[in-house]
Parts: sequence; C-alpha cells; structure tokens
Amino acid sequence: MAAARKHRRVAGSQPGFISLKGSADTSNLARRKRVNKNKKKNWNKYSDIQDVEEFLDDVRLQERTTGGLIADKPDDILFFLDIGATKRKESFPASGDEGEKNKKKNKRPLKVDLLLQSNSHIPAPKNILVHQQPNAKKLRRKEELAENLAAKGVVPRRQRLLELRKEAYTAGIPVRERPVANNNLERAFYDLWEDNRKHFCVDEGFALVIC
Repeated sequence: MAAARKHRRVAGSQPGFISLKGSADTSNLARRKRVNKNKKKNWNKYSDIQDVEEFLDDVRLQERTTGGLIADKPDDILFFLDIGATKRKESFPASGDEGEKNKKKNKRPLKVDLLLQSNSHIPAPKNILVHQQPNAKKLRRKEELAENLAAKGVVPRRQRLLELRKEAYTAGIPVRERPVANNNLERAFYDLWEDNRKHFCVDEGFALVIC
C-alpha cells in the first residue's frame, strides 16, 4: 500500500504527467467550511448577496429617474429624432416691456426652492396615520348606533331630558337646578379656634351653615 502511494507521488512529479486539473493551483486549496444557514445571523454572515443588492439598487435608480424599468419603456421615451438645430428668432423687447420682463423674472422660483423639490418619478407613499383618528372606531360605532335608534324612533336620553326640561319651563313647573360648586372664597366658613363662635346648623346637604 505504501509502495502504491509512493508510486503515485513519483508519477505526479514527472514532467510528462498530466493531472485532471492541470490549471488549478492545489497549493491554496482548503476544505470548504460547512455552516448551517437556518439562522438569520449565520445567513447574513456567510451568504454573499452583493449581486442581489446591486441589482436592486439598479432597479431603484431606474424607477427614480424614469418612473419604471427602462426595458419596459417604449422607444419614443428613450430616444428622440435629431432634425438639426433650429434657428431661434431673436426678439428685442421694447422699453415698455421691461417692466413685464421683470415681473416674469420675479415669478420664477428661487434656486433654493428648486433644490428642495423632489426630482423622483416615484410618488411619495401615502401617510395613513395623518387621516386616522385616535378613537375613529368608537365614534363610528356611536354614529351607527344613533342612526339605528333614530330609524327605530328612539330618542336619546339626553335629548329626552332636555325636552322634558323645556316643557316644564314653559308650564311654569319649578325645575331642580344643579348644585353650585362651593369654591367661592368669600363664603362663610367655620373657624374652630375662634373665641366668639356663632350658631351653626346643618342643612339637608350635611354642610354647616350660619343660621
């Protein structure tokens, strides 16, 4: 066995020996590393997607400049017919037209505004959040419920109470008013440390009132 290996090495070292891969350099050959690419980290580390990125960049550039792929564009858009230089008629404005010329010149946009304008043929994506409301679903359900009740002839409670209050006011019936908030700084108050205490009584609302 060792003699056969030695014979192969000697035969390979001969000048007339032709190997199967004569042009390949066997000095720098290394065993390919086997890596599991079922994880995102390993896939990004060991996968070469440079050609895919270059292709996608080229597609994006064509969409920005021409509004689509150049292969899909007709010849009329990509090429034009050169019929030679046309002579422009030189028109010298009269002295009275200088004011109009200055007005037209002032109407032109500034260079800064032109630089800020978008030169892409791709329309900007629609911002959905601008047209949304925080509680749009709740408001829509309320409107649908109100429409259904109105179709059935049911009056909402708030509107019904307002109508009853209006009828009582026209009939002269006293209507119970809502209690006024007790936040008046000039109101009478009970001082626990006062020597000359006044007589206090308790009303129906369980509050001390000067009698």
